[in-house]
Amino acid sequence: MKSLQKSIIVLILLASGINVICGQYSYNSGFKTAYSSLSNDDSDKKFFIGITAGAGLSTCRYDYNSITPPPSFSFRIVPAAGLSVDWRMSRSFSMQMNIMYKEKGDKIDMSKWIDDILKSDTVQSDGKITADGSITTKLAYIEASLIPTITIANLVEIGAGGFLGYGLSGKEITDYSIKYENYGFPFPDETYNEERKVKYILIAPEEVLENELYINQIDYGLIGHLGVRVNPFKVSLSASYSLKQWEPDSKLSSLFIESFDHTYNLSAHLTLSWFF
Repeated sequence: MKSLQKSIIVLILLASGINVICGQYSYNSGFKTAYSSLSNDDSDKKFFIGITAGAGLSTCRYDYNSITPPPSFSFRIVPAAGLSVDWRMSRSFSMQMNIMYKEKGDKIDMSKWIDDILKSDTVQSDGKITADGSITTKLAYIEASLIPTITIANLVEIGAGGFLGYGLSGKEITDYSIKYENYGFPFPDETYNEERKVKYILIAPEEVLENELYINQIDYGLIGHLGVRVNPFKVSLSASYSLKQWEPDSKLSSLFIESFDHTYNLSAHLTLSWFF
């Protein structure tokens, strides 16, 4: 009887030990499985979607032949916001894709532009002409970009790619005055205060109206990217240069008129992305 009791106790202890060992193995196996999903090999390949917002500076490159071009650094502050995709294909390479609302354009300081025009004028005069105010062009685009990116130390991103934009809305605001001094007889001051709506054109305008500014609806060009990852956030500095000019009929006109003026968008944006 005692030997039977001892046998039962041994069996119970043995079963308990096997159960503990199996449970421990099951826990360890589960832990390894969960950890393996975060291993270095798997964490190198991820697909993130997030929202992006920020602001920047916008100006233009003026390729003018008929008149003295406006000052090169005619910046205006512009917003940017949209959706970002970060496809991390490996530890050192990723593909950045963005669909953004961006504003572009410029703000021309008329005082500097008048000074440049007078300096380039070959006609000398004893009088003095001064200006005060600006001409501001506000352009809004929906823009898609694709940027192959190299990642350094899983922290810093450097990349360059292309963008394609579609014009949504815009306007040109003229607000400046011109004064004439020391001409021997009084010239009245000239004041310009008006607003023109931007009309986007795909090929060429059917008619040209004085109260409308005609600009190409399609904008495309090159974009560079410098970013810093601090998951789930990313701080990015981008700079874009348009290869498409504002003027919708410039290519057709240049066949007959050599002194045609071209304008191109230049912009830089600092944005913050949150990947959820």
